[in-house]
Amino acid sequence: MPLHEWNSGREWKDDGWQHYELDLKAWVFEEESFVPMELLLNGKVYSIVTVKIVRVMNIRIRFSSMLINTPLVQDMPLLLSFISNYIQHIEGIEKLDGWTMVICINYTSIKNHGSFLWIFKRSRTYKNDKEKEFTIHLPLPSSIDKDWGIGWKQITPQLPFNDERFHKIDIDLDTYNSLYDYVNDLIIKGVRELFARGVTFEGVKIKMKKR
Repeated sequence: MPLHEWNSGREWKDDGWQHYELDLKAWVFEEESFVPMELLLNGKVYSIVTVKIVRVMNIRIRFSSMLINTPLVQDMPLLLSFISNYIQHIEGIEKLDGWTMVICINYTSIKNHGSFLWIFKRSRTYKNDKEKEFTIHLPLPSSIDKDWGIGWKQITPQLPFNDERFHKIDIDLDTYNSLYDYVNDLIIKGVRELFARGVTFEGVKIKMKKR
């Protein structure tokens, strides 16, 4: 599903206003989960993917955004250290050697999708590549919500999510003092929620051990 983004304006030229459009971008979204998959710009295709490897099972974290000029405050060493230690306590993880778990973090806004962490119930499996993909939508507050929030002009109108397709976690904005703390803590909460509910790879269900 494509979405186009551009800057428009006008200038006085040849005794009249000349309208122009600059920086045309085309985003390609996954139809059901609304995850941006690619950016098309100046005839080139850009994939928004960060790949890291942790012990036992491969973990790929992909970041995408429904916002304009999204601030990159995710702390990859922190997140991967957490996941690497966390998965050691998950039942059945040793059976998934060679598999890759893809965690898609998509930034949206509280204005469009409320103060909830949205975890897409469905996952996508790529058997030939031995990959399983999960999606978490993380809404950012604006500077109206919190003084450390994103600028109002960075937010674009978006369709509401279908509640039946997601698990929702309430977000308490007052517990955070910076966008850095907010983003990284909620990513960790989203990963915890995935494993607390349990995920299945080709008939092998893994979930956090009860302690």
